Amino acid sequence: MEQDYDRSFTLFYNPAFIICWFAIVIFLLAAPMENLHKGRSDPGWACIIPIYNVYIMLKIVGKPWWWLLLMLIPFVNIIYAIWMTNMLSKSFEG
Repeated sequence: MEQDYDRSFTLFYNPAFIICWFAIVIFLLAAPMENLHKGRSDPGWACIIPIYNVYIMLKIVGKPWWWLLLMLIPFVNIIYAIWMTNMLSKSFEG
């Protein structure tokens, strides 16, 4: 019994799928860039670099750099990420 592997990946070659995928990727890159522009005058590319973007967000909410080390500890990072997101939303309130 031979399987047809070419038919299983035809969705990914569909132009409508590719356009929708690029639209989602652009939105997911533009949203953090907007947070960086509102919070500080940091460049927008800072949200693409994995650990540096957390450091910049910590600077926006006014927390020390060692919180970044806490964000690298499993399970502790969930609590601190929720806390940082809450402080980030409060810093844009007024």
